Amino acid sequence: MSIRPWKERSRETVFSKYSRSIVKVEYEMPNGKIADYYIRDEQNSVACLALTNNNMVICAKQFRPGPSTILYELPGGAIDENEDPITAGLRELQEETGYIGTPTYVGQCYSCAYSQAIKHVLFVQNCHPHTSQSLDEFEDIEACEIPLPEFRQLLRYGQISDVHIGYMALDFAQLL
Repeated sequence: MSIRPWKERSRETVFSKYSRSIVKVEYEMPNGKIADYYIRDEQNSVACLALTNNNMVICAKQFRPGPSTILYELPGGAIDENEDPITAGLRELQEETGYIGTPTYVGQCYSCAYSQAIKHVLFVQNCHPHTSQSLDEFEDIEACEIPLPEFRQLLRYGQISDVHIGYMALDFAQLL
């Protein structure tokens, strides 16, 4: 037996706010059963593993409402319409942290199994402060530098968001 895609029967947006929506999708499974799923409908995004010349990882420290705690995060965000992932990543890095650097596109992954969104991954080298932060009205971010070994510990123990992005970029850079 081989796995087959499910047949979509209906789709309805049940909630929408701030560029995020929840869509109820009803599927007919290969066995004939009908099931509904609630899918996050979001913009594609990008995240940057940004590294200084002395192996400090640039992070955005901020309160996150999902886990209701302060987290270290990789700089990044939504990709605007007609914007490529590298341009978006460098824009987000500079807006959130004030740093700039030399980007390399690493790849992409799914945001999660219940979202259609793609998350793009950048590795940004030679990072250094360039400007002050330029935060959106709903952002409150502290830019910080974390030594690479400490960053790997944060990843290992799940104490940073986007663990998968961090591992993809470190593997690409052969820094695991």
